[in-house]
This record gives sequence, C-alpha cells and structure tokens, in this order.
Amino acid sequence: MAPKKSANLPDEVEEIKKSLDFLSAEIKTVVAQQNKIMELMGEIQSLKLQNIEKDNKITFLENRRSITVSLSDSGFVGALAKCRKTVGHFKHSPANTAELQVEQGALGQKEEPLIQDVPTRWNSTLEMVKRLIRNQAAIKATLDQQQHKLVMLTPPEWDNIQRLETLLEPCR
Repeated sequence: MAPKKSANLPDEVEEIKKSLDFLSAEIKTVVAQQNKIMELMGEIQSLKLQNIEKDNKITFLENRRSITVSLSDSGFVGALAKCRKTVGHFKHSPANTAELQVEQGALGQKEEPLIQDVPTRWNSTLEMVKRLIRNQAAIKATLDQQQHKLVMLTPPEWDNIQRLETLLEPCR
C-alpha cells in the first residue's frame, strides 16, 4: 500500500515546525527553571550551614556562661583565688620563677612556667589548673623554702582543683 499524499503537506510541515519550536521553547524554560531550583537549593544548603554554625556558637556561649556561673556559685572560688595568687607570686618575680625551675629540674619535671588565667579566655582557667596540678610538688617545695605571705592550697582544695580540671576538660 502506498502512503497517502496529503494536499496540505506544506501546511502540516509548517504546523509540525511550530510545534517543535514551541516544545523547544518549553524545554528551554524547564531547563532554566531547573537551574534556578538548583541555585536556590545551593543557597538553602548554605543557609542551613550558617544556621548550624550560629546554633553551635549559641550553644558554646550558653555553655561558657553556665560554666562561669557554676564556678562563681561553687566552692571553687576560694581555691581558684589561691591559685591565681600562687601563679602571680611566680609570674611577677623572676627570682621566684628561677627557684621554681630549679625545683622542677630537681624533681625530674619539665621546666615550664605557670599559666595565669585570663577572664576573657574562658579555657585559660583549665590551663592554669592543669599546670598547677602538674607542678604541685615543685610549687610546694619552692614555697616551703621561701618567706611569703601566700595562703597555700589545702589538701582538700588541691582535690577540688583536680575535680575542676575533670569538669572543665570536656569543655575545652
């Protein structure tokens, strides 16, 4: 059977071309919309990451505030004040620092300075406490040889300071 010939063949071809042009325009529109959707999804992902960072910062600040309030409301305040005085005794006197280093060497410890905590650096209290605990024997030996007006940490206060180190370590 032979295919039928249409008398309107040029019109049909023209109609098919118009349909193809319309479909081509529709495809371009869909592709542009898909690109815009992908761009918006990227922006949403970026905003989600920014939100996570802000949430983490808020949590960090809340935790820091909780620790600060807890420390001020706890029995650590007096022990920390004595720690700061002890560190200041050595930090403000090169002679005292030299005597501490001699004791550290005599005890086979690493010769390291004590660390003074800073209110604006919340983790510096942990570093001060860790350094004091590590050098407890050398500090006691040095202060036993000196005439000073420091009020020394009592054994229960040393225990409290060690507990404080345990409490603060996860927050570092």
